Amino acid sequence: MVYAVIMTTIANFEKALGRPVMWSERFVTDNSRRRKRRNQPPLKPEFVQRLRVYPHALRQGNAFYDPDRKALLFGYFQSRPASRQLQLPGSTIFTCLSHDIIAHETAHAILDGVHRRYIDPTHPDTFAFHEAFADLVALLQHFTFPEVLRSQISRTRGDLQQQNLLAQLALEFGQATGSYGSLRDALGSFDDQGNWHPRQPDPSDYETQLEPHDRGGLLVAAIFEAFVTVYQSRVERIRRIATGGSGILPPGAIHPDLVDELAAAAARTAGEVLRICIRALDYCPPMDLTFGDYLRAIITADLDQVSIDDKGYRVAFVEAFRRRGISAEEVPSMAIEDLAYERHPLGPKDPAVKVIASFLREFAASVGYLSNRRDIFNETQRFIEDDDGRGGLHLLIEKAIAGNMSRKLQKLTGLMFPAGEQKCRKLGIEYGYLAKKLASYAVGNISLARRA
Repeated sequence: MVYAVIMTTIANFEKALGRPVMWSERFVTDNSRRRKRRNQPPLKPEFVQRLRVYPHALRQGNAFYDPDRKALLFGYFQSRPASRQLQLPGSTIFTCLSHDIIAHETAHAILDGVHRRYIDPTHPDTFAFHEAFADLVALLQHFTFPEVLRSQISRTRGDLQQQNLLAQLALEFGQATGSYGSLRDALGSFDDQGNWHPRQPDPSDYETQLEPHDRGGLLVAAIFEAFVTVYQSRVERIRRIATGGSGILPPGAIHPDLVDELAAAAARTAGEVLRICIRALDYCPPMDLTFGDYLRAIITADLDQVSIDDKGYRVAFVEAFRRRGISAEEVPSMAIEDLAYERHPLGPKDPAVKVIASFLREFAASVGYLSNRRDIFNETQRFIEDDDGRGGLHLLIEKAIAGNMSRKLQKLTGLMFPAGEQKCRKLGIEYGYLAKKLASYAVGNISLARRA
C-alpha cells in the first residue's frame, strides 16, 4: 500500500516537473577538499539514494517526514471516535493504510528535495505552504480513483461544492481521533453536534491564522475553489445537453452516462490543476515563500505552457486567492499581466545572455541524457560549484559580480548584487555575512526540465 501510493505520487511529480525526483541531499564534513574561496562552507553535499519508509515506526496517532533521516515514519494507534456509529472504539488504525497520509508525507519529502529552505519557518507562509502543498497533492489525487469519483459525482449530482469525500483529507484518521469528519476539509467543517457546514471565505483569516495547518488551509481552500470553478465551467455544456438546454437537472438520481461524463471532466480538471501546482514550484523563490509568490508562480507556470487560457484557469486562481485576502507584493494590480513574472529584457546578443546561455547549453548537454539519479546529482554538483578550476555557476556569478556585468546579470536573473568589490564587501558587512571579499551567497540547485 505504502509503496504503491508513493510511486504514484512520484510519477505525478516527475510528469509535471519533467525530470526525475531527487531527495534532498545530506551535508557532510569535507576536510580533504581544497578551499579556494574563504566564503565556502566546510561541508559538501552527499547524494541520497533512496527515501526510507517505516510503515510501523510509531505507536501513536501520527506520521511525518524526517528531513534528517530522509525517511517517512508512520504510526498506529487505538481508535477513539466521537460516536460508536462512526468507528469501533479501540480498533487499531494504521496510518500506513491511508492514501491521503502517505501522499501527504511523500509530498513533504519531494518538496524538501526541490526547495531545501522551505522547511525553515522564516515566514508564516513558508512553513504553512509545506502543509498546504502536501494536502493539495493528496486531495487532487483523489480524482484518479474512478469508482470513488463516480460514487461522489452521483451522490452530489455533479455539484462538487457540496459536502463530499473528494474534498476531505484522511477521513478514517479524523474520525478515529474524535472528529465527526475528516482530519481536514477543503470545503467545510463539522460542529460539535456532527452537522457539516460549508466554510465561507473570510479575508481577515489571512491576517489572524498563524498556526501552519490552519494557515495552510486557506491556500488549500483557494486552490480547491479554483478547481471547482473550472470544473463547473467545463461541465456546463454537458449539463445543457443532458437537460434539453435548461442546464437544471431534474430531481432524483442522474443518468449513469451523465455520471461518467461529469467524472471524466472532474478527473481531467484535477489532473491539470495538480500539474500546474507542481510546475509552479520551479517559479518560486528559494526561500521566504509567501502565498502571493506562489500565486505569481502558478500564473507564470501556466502562461509558459498555455498561451491562451480558454478554460479560465488563471482567472479562477486569482479570484479564489483574492476572496481570501491573499495578494502578491510589489505588483500594481491583481491582473494576470501584472502577476506573471516578466521575461528578461536583454536581447539574445547581449554579453550577459551569451555567458549564461552558453553555460546552460553545456549543462543541458551534459545532464540531459543521463538516466541514473546518482550520475545526475554528481554532474549537477560539478556545474554548481567546481573545485578543479573549471568553474561552475557559483564562480561564474562571482566573476560577474566583481566585474562589470553586475547590472545586466541582475536584469537577467533577478539577483541583486551591487557592482564592484568594495560594494560587495559592504553588502556582506551590512547583512552580517562572514565573507571578507564578496557577499556570501549559495547556488542551491540547477535542474533541467523536459516538459510535454
